[in-house]
Amino acid sequence: MKDWRSIGGTLTTLLRLQTYPVGVKLFKKGEEIPPIFRKPQVKVNLCQLTALSRQQGLAVVGGAEDMVCIAGAALVGLIRMPERLVSGELCLRYHIDEDAAKKKMDRVPALKDSYSAIGFFALGKVAIEPEIILIYGNSAQMMRLIHASLYHNGEALHFTTVGEFACGYSIAYPIIRDKPHITIPCFGERKYGQLADDLLIFSIPLKFIDNVIEGLTETHKKGIKLPIAQQFDFYPSISEPWHIKEEDF
Repeated sequence: MKDWRSIGGTLTTLLRLQTYPVGVKLFKKGEEIPPIFRKPQVKVNLCQLTALSRQQGLAVVGGAEDMVCIAGAALVGLIRMPERLVSGELCLRYHIDEDAAKKKMDRVPALKDSYSAIGFFALGKVAIEPEIILIYGNSAQMMRLIHASLYHNGEALHFTTVGEFACGYSIAYPIIRDKPHITIPCFGERKYGQLADDLLIFSIPLKFIDNVIEGLTETHKKGIKLPIAQQFDFYPSISEPWHIKEEDF
């Protein structure tokens, strides 16, 4: 088992994160859920479960029976993809017609395997190995994670977005493609997950975490670190009447 407390600490310190990195664990039907996970007392959306771990450090779990929104549940394999979602019917307010909505839905990633529940936890606070790690941060923090991801092979990251379903997209897409991914949060993530406007989501599949940590650490040692040191030693362009003149001495 990896030292997840150390990994979580390194991510938090070097990225100057304001919230916990989140570990994600998918549970197959019949698989025992560790007692450290607790279910919400009311039905919630997937993004709310993530927020409880990200903001409060809680280990939470939910199945389809614990959720309201079908989109998040469908993308992570808790329910089959409903026809009213596949057809684009539910997305018409974002598109000129149902054909455009359907084309968008054809490109939305969804896990093919079926799961009974999905768990979220603050990375390093519990001794569980995640399948994927979610990091919520600003564009500078995303930049550093890209640096870290490219440290060993220089291979550019490729990611897609449809502007919706961020809670499920940030999990399903990187699992399917087996690559790190950046997700732009959606309307629901901002409304129900109460996500700030300047945040993005970086997803790291388990097999990449060692390389990301090494890349982040080594580039930090080389001076590529946060906060970025701004340059102040330049001649300012102040209008001439404000310049100090010889007679002012």
